[in-house]
Amino acid sequence: MQRISWVILSMLLFAMVILAGCATGQPPAAAPPVTPESYGPAEPPAAPDEADTPTAPSQNEPIVKGMEAPDFTLVDLDGVERSLTDYRGQVVMLNFWASWCGFCRAEIPDMNAVYADLADQGFEIVAVNLGEDPDHLRQFAAEYEIEFPVLTDVDGLTVPLYMIRSIPTSYFLDHDGVVQVIYGGAIPEDTLRSIVQSLLEQ
Repeated sequence: MQRISWVILSMLLFAMVILAGCATGQPPAAAPPVTPESYGPAEPPAAPDEADTPTAPSQNEPIVKGMEAPDFTLVDLDGVERSLTDYRGQVVMLNFWASWCGFCRAEIPDMNAVYADLADQGFEIVAVNLGEDPDHLRQFAAEYEIEFPVLTDVDGLTVPLYMIRSIPTSYFLDHDGVVQVIYGGAIPEDTLRSIVQSLLEQ
């Protein structure tokens, strides 16, 4: 019974993301679902007070700065299983997105540019696609010249894990897999570059 309830909850949360469309510039824990018409420029959310920040998330608790990012295992576009912990030791941009989301598409060129410049310095992008067919994603990745890993979450399993309410949403993890920045909305290249360079220097 508990497993059935968890599956139903996961499906409801996944449906909320699909219906919400693309994100505003608010963190996922606070952002209400919006339409593209109400979208505004994205700004990094204020970090929570360090003294009140737990070190690990509990079930159904929003992810905040200072928490270790929950691990998961998904399949990439080559059919290979990848876990988030496989990228431990690197600075990671964990990006939740979908190809039908205009703001998700808009940030890809900037992500490509920063990835091309900083990947050899220990930066990795892990792009988790929510709910789309892998064959379509392979064509999309080729069209947009995506070189970073794309993981397919066809069933939306990561939606309740990260309590995703809108996309795109990105979590920036340090070398130890700890969340340092949460960014809701399409991220501009200069902001992305600044966040990544700061984490690489730590």
